[in-house]
Parts: sequence; structure tokens; C-alpha cells
Amino acid sequence: MAPGPADTRPNPNFGRPVVLTKSARNQIDEQRESLRVTAFIKHDFRKDSDDSFMAKVLGEHTLTFLGDQNTYDERRINFVQNSFGDPDPALHITTANARQTANNVRNIPVLAYVGPNQSRAFGDSKLVVE
Repeated sequence: MAPGPADTRPNPNFGRPVVLTKSARNQIDEQRESLRVTAFIKHDFRKDSDDSFMAKVLGEHTLTFLGDQNTYDERRINFVQNSFGDPDPALHITTANARQTANNVRNIPVLAYVGPNQSRAFGDSKLVVE
């Protein structure tokens, strides 16, 4: 903190609801391929022969074939916004810290105000939050 008198300007964002998050996003690419084949054959041995004993034993049959192939490929890419260099170059020189590009010290947070001033929400019974 710099020496000198305190900054007494009013904060224009005082009382506003805020969300602070780690700035990151991801991208997901999914590819699916499917193939299914069904086939059948029906044969009646009694129909194609004289009334032989074997034809009666074998009778009527239905053979069914089912083939199925399913392929699923997924690629995920994560992006994180980080700072390097100024304002604190020494932070980025050390060996241990240089390997950790996604640590919280380097992360650039996203600060988003999500509404108007709500500082009177709990003291004013006439105030309606929409």
C-alpha cells in the first residue's frame, strides 16, 4: 500500500452483487459413429423334401445375425487466462513457480457485477429486488 492519504472517492460499485470467478473456459468436441446390421434367413426343411424322417427332425429354422459397431471420440481443451511479467517480474522467474502456469497467483480473475445497488435490501421494507 502506498504511503499518503487514503483515497476517499466513493466506490460506484458499493452494494452491487458481484461474481468473482477464475477465468477459464473449455471446448469439447465429440464425434459419434454407429453401424448396425440385422439379417435373417428362414428355411423349412419339410417344404423342400419328400416326407423323409430327417426333414421332419430338422423342421423349420430361422437364423438371425446382429452386427453392431459404435465409435465415440472426445477431445477436451481447457483454456485459462494467466499473467506473466509485470507488475511483479520476480513472481515469474522462480523455477518452481514457472512450472505452475495455472496457479492462483498468475490467474486473471473475472469480476462481473450482476445487478444494481442492493445495499438497502435488508433495511428498506419498500425495496423490491427483481
